[in-house]
Amino acid sequence: MAHARGFSVLRFAPLFLLGLFYSLTIAPPGIYNAEFLVYRSFSTETAGHIYVFAALVEAAILMMLPVFLTRHGARRTLLALTLLGGIGALSLALVSSPTATLIAFLVFIGGQISIYALIDFFLEARVDGFEGITGRVRGFYLMIVNIAFTAGPLIAGLIISQYSFELLYLLAALVSLAFFACANYVTRGFKDSPYPHITVGYIVRTIFQNRSIVAALTINFLLQMRYAFVVVYLASYLYHVLGFSFAEIGFMVTIANIPFVLIQFPLGHSADRWLGEKELLAFGFLMTCAGGFLLAFVPTTAVVTMTSILTLMFTGAAVIEIMSESYFFKHVRSKHDAHIVAFRLLIPLSYIAAPLFGGLILLSLPVQYVFAAIAALCLLGIPLALSLKDTR
Repeated sequence: MAHARGFSVLRFAPLFLLGLFYSLTIAPPGIYNAEFLVYRSFSTETAGHIYVFAALVEAAILMMLPVFLTRHGARRTLLALTLLGGIGALSLALVSSPTATLIAFLVFIGGQISIYALIDFFLEARVDGFEGITGRVRGFYLMIVNIAFTAGPLIAGLIISQYSFELLYLLAALVSLAFFACANYVTRGFKDSPYPHITVGYIVRTIFQNRSIVAALTINFLLQMRYAFVVVYLASYLYHVLGFSFAEIGFMVTIANIPFVLIQFPLGHSADRWLGEKELLAFGFLMTCAGGFLLAFVPTTAVVTMTSILTLMFTGAAVIEIMSESYFFKHVRSKHDAHIVAFRLLIPLSYIAAPLFGGLILLSLPVQYVFAAIAALCLLGIPLALSLKDTR
């Protein structure tokens, strides 16, 4: 039976803390992962190919997640994937050969999306039975997660500039240990529900029964493509083409990420009470597309101007993220694990599509034009958003 009880931070605080430690593990390396591969003697093109392969590994693990859940339960699966990720991060800090780096990178990256999906399961299990709070729960959760993604680039930029990439991944390994301890405590006593056997066919049949889910997934895919282009190409463009230092890149990206912390909870609350999602989704797409076109066609070397462009682009993405998550999770419950798997599966799929799409552009055009291309693609999100039926 559903209850229209008010939103309480304390009710969800343990899972919010879990999300914070998770994001602190992956956020500092974040946009520097591709540049780290270049530092380890891979070419920029090869780094893109490695991202495609890593995304395939992520997608495979995510598709196998229901099998792990059935055999071992959500708690043990989460702890095992966390342990593997920590081993991967530690290995990246200690090994030096290209082959060992490749293997360690795949281990570090491979389970990240599955961990993210598992936190979704735990969070949705806590939300089930309470009406009218989804936007606030997702908004507060994303605000907490994005605190790390806001501070991460600045911390990483300073570490790389003053010390080394190796220290960055050693830090990730240490935070992964803290996340393991937090996950072990927070998820104790969790009772698993029966998990269906999820295949690609099952996911397709399930999601296409609901037009709202299809629309939410399409919007999320466009957003994840935007993120993938930023992760794979932004640091390389700012560093190699425009000449910004890693410390400057970290500063600019940190400032640009601040809207993720400041606006997502208020917007989630607004989506629960007043505005709904579709108008804000369209506005978010308009902002992030404008920022993408400016990034491509205004190749400034001024820190203030570039920070303003990145802030415009990231603010739009922040609006899209909270509105798409609010809309999607208002249409699913924790038992709808096929929907959640599909929603998170779009992250590795975007990291497969983005380097392939970007690689085609780089065959004939400079790197800045990949940002114009993804901005043009994201324009499709505006009419798609306006076609939604608000949930308020």
